[in-house]
Amino acid sequence: MWGPSSSKVHPSILELLKKGVGRFRERIFPTLEENFNRMADPKAQAVHKIVIVPAELKDFVKDMVVARWADLKSEDPNWNFRNQNLFLYQLDQGTIDSSQNQSQDVILENLAVMRELPKGQAPVLLGDLATIRNLGRVEAEGGSDKTFYVQDYVLDEPESGQWGIDDVEPENVLPHLLYLLATEGNRLPLKEFQAATKLPPKRMSMLLVGTEQEWDKIQRDIGIENRFGLSDHFEVEHLKIPDHATRKEMLLGVLERPEVKSLEYHFDSRMPGARKDAISPEQARNEILSIMVSECERRALENKVNIVAAFLKLYQTFRKAVLEDEELRRDRVIDRRFVQRLMARNFRVQLNPELLPPTDYLRLLQNQDLPLQVEKAGYTGSFEMTERVAHILKEQLNPASKLTIPASLIVIGETSSGKTSLVQAFIRVLGLKEYDFEKPHDPGAQVFYLNCRKVVESKSELREGEIAVDDALKHFDHFLTLPHGYRGLVFFDDIHAPKDSVKTKILARLQSLVESENGIWRGRSPFLKDSEIIEVPLQNLSLIVALNPISDQKKIAQFQKRGTKGEPTTEELILASISTDALMFDTSFLVRFSEIIRMDTFSAQAKAPALLAEMRKSGQAIFNTKNRLILVAPESAELIQRAFPNLNARIFLSQAAPALLTAENTDPQASRVQIIVPRRRVLTGDIPLEDIDPDDFFEDDEEDGVSNQDKHRRDRKLQAYIEKYVKSIPISQGYEGPLELLRYVMSSFRFHVYESFIGVLGRDGRFIVDETTKFYKYAPLLHAIRTHLETNRGIRLEEIVLDPKDFGATNKAQEIDFMQALKERDRGVDRGFRPAWIFQPTRGVSLERVFDNMTTGGLVSHSRRDVLNRLCLALDLQLKEYLKVILKISDPELPFPTSKDWLMRLDVSSGDEFSRVMKSVLDLYEEFQAKFYAEGLLENTGEYPPVSVYDFSRIFLIALDRAMMKLPWGRVTPLLTDALDLAANDMTLGELPGVQKYLFTSGHSLVVARTPELPIQMVLNPQAFELWQEGEGEEKANRFAGQFLNQCEKFFDRP
Repeated sequence: MWGPSSSKVHPSILELLKKGVGRFRERIFPTLEENFNRMADPKAQAVHKIVIVPAELKDFVKDMVVARWADLKSEDPNWNFRNQNLFLYQLDQGTIDSSQNQSQDVILENLAVMRELPKGQAPVLLGDLATIRNLGRVEAEGGSDKTFYVQDYVLDEPESGQWGIDDVEPENVLPHLLYLLATEGNRLPLKEFQAATKLPPKRMSMLLVGTEQEWDKIQRDIGIENRFGLSDHFEVEHLKIPDHATRKEMLLGVLERPEVKSLEYHFDSRMPGARKDAISPEQARNEILSIMVSECERRALENKVNIVAAFLKLYQTFRKAVLEDEELRRDRVIDRRFVQRLMARNFRVQLNPELLPPTDYLRLLQNQDLPLQVEKAGYTGSFEMTERVAHILKEQLNPASKLTIPASLIVIGETSSGKTSLVQAFIRVLGLKEYDFEKPHDPGAQVFYLNCRKVVESKSELREGEIAVDDALKHFDHFLTLPHGYRGLVFFDDIHAPKDSVKTKILARLQSLVESENGIWRGRSPFLKDSEIIEVPLQNLSLIVALNPISDQKKIAQFQKRGTKGEPTTEELILASISTDALMFDTSFLVRFSEIIRMDTFSAQAKAPALLAEMRKSGQAIFNTKNRLILVAPESAELIQRAFPNLNARIFLSQAAPALLTAENTDPQASRVQIIVPRRRVLTGDIPLEDIDPDDFFEDDEEDGVSNQDKHRRDRKLQAYIEKYVKSIPISQGYEGPLELLRYVMSSFRFHVYESFIGVLGRDGRFIVDETTKFYKYAPLLHAIRTHLETNRGIRLEEIVLDPKDFGATNKAQEIDFMQALKERDRGVDRGFRPAWIFQPTRGVSLERVFDNMTTGGLVSHSRRDVLNRLCLALDLQLKEYLKVILKISDPELPFPTSKDWLMRLDVSSGDEFSRVMKSVLDLYEEFQAKFYAEGLLENTGEYPPVSVYDFSRIFLIALDRAMMKLPWGRVTPLLTDALDLAANDMTLGELPGVQKYLFTSGHSLVVARTPELPIQMVLNPQAFELWQEGEGEEKANRFAGQFLNQCEKFFDRP
C-alpha cells in the first residue's frame, strides 16, 4: 500500500482521509494496539492473526487499521506510513476483484514478494475474511498444468462393500486461499503443513478481520485443510464492543484531566423544571455520563451508524467541548441541555425545545407576537408571510421530515418585494450574530449571509465591498466548522445575479450541500493550518435562498413543459433563473427544499399596511428635503388595495407610493401638512366600489409586451385611478382637514390599543397557564377580538364626544357647519355593531356602589347595564393613562402644552409603558366578568339567555371602544394640527431627534397610519385560535358571531 503522500495512493485511502480519521486515534482496543506494535516491529516474531468482530463493528475496525496507518497527524512511530520499516499490503476488494476468476500464480507471486523482503523490514498483510471466502480455491492462469494442488486421501466404496487399504487413493485438490496465506505462498503438501516442524519460519504478519459468521463459513469451506490443522495455525482473537461501563469510564477520564477539573463543573441530570431531589454531586455526575452513553448508542442505532464509531466521535467532541463550549464555560453546568448540544453536533437530532434556553431562536420562533416583532424590525409585508417563514424554520423539529435540511426554503420575487428585508428582520428579532468576513474566527457567528450580487469571478475584478467566489465559498466552509455552524442560518441572497461562471460555482456548492450523503457535511476549515476533516449534521441548519425571476422569455421557454401556454409556474421560473450552460437543474433539485415562497404575490389584505409603511418611509425624505409632511389616511390605502387585489406586489408598491404623492397639493401657498384621503363620493355610494375598474381608463393590455410604451400605459393605470379617486387636503383647512386628522389619529390610537392588548394577553398566565385555560378562556377572547374588529373596522365621528368650540366654531352657524362637515366625513363609514342603549344606567343606582358592592340595599335593583357603565368609567381612566403615554403629555385632564413645548419635549415611549396599562385593562376584564355574573343583578334570574365567554368578551370590547370615544379628542386634534404645522414650517423643531422618531420611525406614535389587519393577524397566530374551532373550521366562529348578534341585546334588562 502506498502512503497518502504518494501519487500511487489507493483511492480508498484518499476517501477515508476525506471523511476524517481523527475518531480512529482513540486507543479503544488495547489488544489491537499490541498487535499493531508487534507487527510493525521487524525484530518481533511475525504472527498470523484472525480478528473476529461483531458485524456492526467490522467496517469500523477495518477502517481504523488503515486510518491509523495513513494518519498524517499520527504521533505513533510504529504503525504509520512514515515508518520506513513497515510495509503494508492489502488483500481486499480494492486490490482483488472477487467477481473475476483470479489466478493462483498472481497470488503466489505477491506473497513471494512479501516473503523475500530483506531482514529489518516488516511486511504486514491486511485481509477481509469475506474476500478470502469469495476467492476460495483458485487455479493458476493457463490451466491445471501450472496450478499448485494439494493431495487429499479419500476412500472409494468397493463393489463388495468391504473397505481395504487398497481402496485409499490420493486426489488433487485446489488449495483454499487461506491455506496459501498460512504457508505464505510456499507450495507445501498438506502432510508437511501438518508437521509443524517442517514449516518455514513466519516471514510476514497477517491481520485478517471478519465476523463470526464469516469465519464459520470458511471453516466449512476448508474441511480438507482443517484435517491437517489449518484453523489451528492462526491465532484467533475476539474483539467486543466496549460495554456501557467502559465507555462511561472513558468520559469520566476526560473530566479527571487537570485542566478540566480546574473549571469546577457541576452536574445536573434532571429535566428542566423537574423537582430537585437531593443527590450527591458524584451521583449526578454518574447519571449524566450514563445518559450521554445511552443517548449516543440510541442515536447511533437511529442513524444507522456504528456504535463504537459514534461513541468515539462523541468522545472527541466532549473532550473538546469541556474546554471550548461557550455556554458550558459560562454556566459551568453539565446537564441535559449540554448533552443535547453534543448529540446535535454529532447526529441528525430533532432538538427538544424544552432543553433549549429561553433566548434560543427556536424558542423565540414560538412567540405569539413574532409577526409584530418582525414588522417592528423592518419587514412591512404580511403577517401570513412571516408565519410561513417561521413555520419552515421550525421544520427542523419535525421528526417526519426526510429532507437533508428540513428548514430550507427558496424565496423568489421581484426587486423590492421584501425578500431581503424579511430575512434580515428575522435575524434581528432572533438575535442572531452575523458572520464577519473580516473576523472569520469569531466563535459566536450564527448567520452566514452572502450577497451574491457582490461575488465576482476572481480577485483581479474586485471592487469595494466585493469578494471572489472561491474566497466566498472558503468562508462558507469555514462557517460550517464554527461552534454554531451546525445550527447556523445560511442566507444566499440574489443568487440569480452573478455572471454564469460565478453562479455555477455557488449553486454547485449549494447542490452538494442539500444532497449531502446521510445528511452529513464533511469538510475542513480552509483558514486553519492542518485542520481536521469534520462531520457536521445538517438537520438543524437553516437554509434560505433568495432570487429574482428571470425576464428572458427564451430561457423561460426552455423550462416550460412542452405545449404549455400562459405564464410559467414558479418552479419553472426558478429553474430558468438559476440554471447555466454548465449546470442545468430540474425539479429534483427543488424538491430538496422544504418550501418555495413567491414574494411578489401576496394577499390583498397585506397591501394596504405595506403601502402605508412605504409612504411613511418616503414621507421622511420629503419632510427633510421639502419641509412638507404628507399623511396617508388608511382608507386611501384600503381603497387602492380593494381596487387592485391581484396586482404584483413590486408594481403595487413601486407605483402606488409615488402616485399617491402626486395627489399632494404642491402649490407653494398650500399648507405644508396635508392628508391624503379618498374622495368622499367613492365611499358614499355615488360610485359603488365593485364597479370601479382600472381597465376602464385604458384598452386591455394584460399581455406583458416588450415595448416601453405598452409598459408605460400599463403602469399609468394605477396612477390614473389614484388621481381620480384620491385627494389631498391641508389638515388645517376649515373643518374638513381637522376632522380627517381626527379620524386618522383616533384610528391609529384604537388599533395601537388592540395591538398592545393582544400582546399582553398572550403573555398573561391567567389566560395561557395550561391547555384547558387556553381553550375555554384565551381562545374565545381571541375569536371575539377578530370578529369585533372585522365588524367594527372604524368608529364614526358622530359617536365621539366632540365640542365644536374645540374646532373653532364660535357661533351657532359655525356649529351647524361643523356638524355638517362631520356628517359628510361619516358618510360611507359602516356603523358596525355597538348598541348604545345597553350603556343606559338604572335610575337611582350609584355607579360607585355597583362596582364596589353588589348588594341592592333598598328598593333599587341593579342591572348589567350599571356594571357596564362602571366598567366604562374604569376603562376611561386607563385609556387616559394610555393616551398620556402615547401622546407624551403629563395629564389629559390638565391643559395641554403649547405645540412648541410639545415638540421640544417629544420623546418616544417604550413598549413597557403600554404593557403596564394593558395589564390593568386585563385586570378590569377579569373583574368585570365577576361583576357581570353577580347574583344581585336583575339579569341573573334565569329569564335571560346564558352568556358564554365569547359573548362576554364581545361586550367587553364594545365597552372598550365606547371608552375610547369619550377621550378628549377635541383637544388632542388641535394640539396635533398646530404641532405638525409648526414642525413643517420650523425645521429647527422638525429636525429634532424626538420629532423625527415620533413622525417617521417609532411604532408608538399617533402619527402612524394603522389598519385592523395587524391586530386581526395577531389573534390568528396563536395555536389556541385554531384549536378552538378544530374540526369545525370557520363554521364555529361564524355560529358564535351570529348567536351574539341575535342574543346580545337579550342579555340586558331593558330600561
